[in-house]
Amino acid sequence: MQAAAQSFIAHTGVPNIVIANAGISVGTLTEYAEDIDVFQQMMDINMLGVMKTFQPFVAPMREVGRGSLVGIAVWQDFGGAGAGPIPHPRRPNLLYGKFTCGIAW
Repeated sequence: MQAAAQSFIAHTGVPNIVIANAGISVGTLTEYAEDIDVFQQMMDINMLGVMKTFQPFVAPMREVGRGSLVGIAVWQDFGGAGAGPIPHPRRPNLLYGKFTCGIAW
């Protein structure tokens, strides 16, 4: 992502907006031990993937004094709609991650 961001900035300049979306959900259930690895992969993509998308753009945006980072979440996820009967921590955790990393919305 670092190389892609640097290439983009070199060719077009600092963007006004960077949009990232936590994008996957897979069928996991807490009762199955084998789902722990699948759940970890999903969290890595949905949380860290978005943070990795934003990170290379933060310093350049600060330098030019403008820019917005937009994380997209789906409202149904706040109600616990997921692949199983237990609330599925996807995008609510993504939003929490943004706040704890000091990125203002």
